[in-house]
Amino acid sequence: MRYGLRTTLALIAGLSSLGCDDKPSEPTAVIVRMNADPEVKRGMRALALRISRQREGVWEGVLERAWEIDSRFTWPAELPIAPVQDSVLRTFEVVVEARASDGHLIAGTRAVTTFEKDEVTALGVFLQAACMDLGAECETPSIGQCPGDEPACKPCRGPDCMTCRGGRCVRTGVSTLPAYDESGDIGELFDDLTEDTR
Repeated sequence: MRYGLRTTLALIAGLSSLGCDDKPSEPTAVIVRMNADPEVKRGMRALALRISRQREGVWEGVLERAWEIDSRFTWPAELPIAPVQDSVLRTFEVVVEARASDGHLIAGTRAVTTFEKDEVTALGVFLQAACMDLGAECETPSIGQCPGDEPACKPCRGPDCMTCRGGRCVRTGVSTLPAYDESGDIGELFDDLTEDTR
């Protein structure tokens, strides 16, 4: 099994250290498989990832990372996410964004799903050229007014948030994921994910 991001094992350890004492009898994980259209790849200089989870009806940020995109970065990128023991069936959100050298958003998308106990599933995330002009409009809605960096201004999280797919803003929804297949096509995985929002 190949993982395109060299920090993935540290990521698994970081997420798993949030409270697991006993390990599941079989592996439980979601492999996030990421790719992008050539136009997005040409303009991006960083790949940003945010993971949030829902705990007792409240969304909380779990992880926020960014990777510089240079000649050492290989596509497609794969990132395994493992749950803590008490959150195997907990709903979580993955937000992936392509960023330019000055930090502005080029294209982004998000997905909300759950772990399948004792299964390794695949989440296909594709940064589409069709979303390059809609990224900021679709991906940055917030709860409350945002006249500055006020604490009351919180990023939107969860299935009711909007995201860009196929060149339009759609409700994210909750997606059911197929079993992980290393040879599976990321575009097809993403198309299946898109169907869940229509």
